[in-house]
Amino acid sequence: MIAHDIFHSCGNSRIAQAALRQMDRAFVARVERAARSEGLSTGEFVAENVKRYRMIGSRAALQKAIAGSDQPVLKGLRHILRNALNPSALGAHSLR
Repeated sequence: MIAHDIFHSCGNSRIAQAALRQMDRAFVARVERAARSEGLSTGEFVAENVKRYRMIGSRAALQKAIAGSDQPVLKGLRHILRNALNPSALGAHSLR
């Protein structure tokens, strides 16, 4: 159910941008750099990666990442973006 909420809400660039603002500055800076390198706004970059993850990402890994979190949507979004920024760190396939 939380995964659905993440995909539904953060697949929208405006909501994705607002959610990203709740994360630490260093992580946000990494996302902003990646977005610029692809010629996208930060919100567009986040939303596109959420949509890609919905299509090809591991739901089991996402569920594991958010288990027990008091902020599961933000924790799940961070998991998705970490995978997009550095797929080898998670042992996952690239979302690109």
